[in-house]
Amino acid sequence: MLCQATRQKSFPIENSEWDAFPWKDIPSELIQNHMGKKPDHFPKAEVKIVYDNMAVCVMFQVRDRYVRATAASHQAEVYKDSCVEFFFTPGPDVSKGYFNLEMTTPSHLAYYDSSDGRQDPRAVN
Repeated sequence: MLCQATRQKSFPIENSEWDAFPWKDIPSELIQNHMGKKPDHFPKAEVKIVYDNMAVCVMFQVRDRYVRATAASHQAEVYKDSCVEFFFTPGPDVSKGYFNLEMTTPSHLAYYDSSDGRQDPRAVN
């Protein structure tokens, strides 16, 4: 799924509420993709993406009544929890690799880097 990112001159990130400034004016996109066979349980999830000269900011909103959150730290196995993933490349040539951020509640993150073109991305600590 390709999402449109909104470019800003600058983007203050002190507020992380979906419908409050500065996020309220960023358009959201419904996530409809999945890896492999579509799972039986597929909660409603949306994403907002914004960037400026210093950062890329991504906010997800997921509506799910079955939430698993056991990861206790960053770089833990968040993929075993209820999580969302953000894959991105710093340029248009995806053969040069990609970055992958996996996020779960409460804000635990796993970051993987394959920017050198590796098939198996390495965890970044």
